[in-house]
Amino acid sequence: MNDKNSKLTIKELRGHLDNCSKTEIIELLVQSFKISKEVQSFISVQLKGEDALKEVMENYKKKIKAEFFPVRGNEKLRVSVVKKAMSDLKKVTKESQHIFELMVYFAETAVLYIHKYGDIFEDMGDYLCDVFDSVIQLLNKENGPELYLQYQDRLNKIIHTGNLECWGIGDSLEESYSDLKWLDDRADFADIVSLDAAGKWMKIPLAIREKLLDNVWCGRCKDAVTIVEYTLDLHDLGVLLKGKCQNCGHGVARVVELEG
Repeated sequence: MNDKNSKLTIKELRGHLDNCSKTEIIELLVQSFKISKEVQSFISVQLKGEDALKEVMENYKKKIKAEFFPVRGNEKLRVSVVKKAMSDLKKVTKESQHIFELMVYFAETAVLYIHKYGDIFEDMGDYLCDVFDSVIQLLNKENGPELYLQYQDRLNKIIHTGNLECWGIGDSLEESYSDLKWLDDRADFADIVSLDAAGKWMKIPLAIREKLLDNVWCGRCKDAVTIVEYTLDLHDLGVLLKGKCQNCGHGVARVVELEG
């Protein structure tokens, strides 16, 4: 028998379901629920929402972590297991940020393993570099910097993790990160006061941000100077920059007026 012809199409399935009673549909759903953990996860998320999704996410994170840091036995570092976790999550939810979170978590776990042991299987190292590059490309597709700002500290920790020389992984991660369109080499967001302010600031074209940073009045120098070590906060008129004069170290500030 031809498998193709024996399988229901979506259209045929809808037709059959239209002819089923409520009791029959419920029984079919219950039997489907028992078939696999993937089906259980999907139905749970559809019916219970965010709480179920959080639990599902934690389970996939545990599967990934167990490949690198198992509770018992030796690490297996199977790329197939990590790929399946990613693939199964995509079947459970269409929310891109949850998938993005799992990708970042995998990268964090992998670099932590390399940092600790100094090496990793070549195929897992390649997959790490591919996933991290995909993370950067997804961030570059965003219309605003909000997602980048949310993950900035974690991404920085990934690329600055030490002992990543094996298979050229460290260089590969840094090269991917350098393609991130939201990077501003002179910005230090470690002391962000407001993520909303940072989001508004990053939406200003880079060339204009550079000019604004180089044109802040210093009362001690009596001249327009470059502001360094600055923080970003919201202001009634837009964004408030507060930092130090590059020349004398005196405290300086500037309000960047924004429409809306």
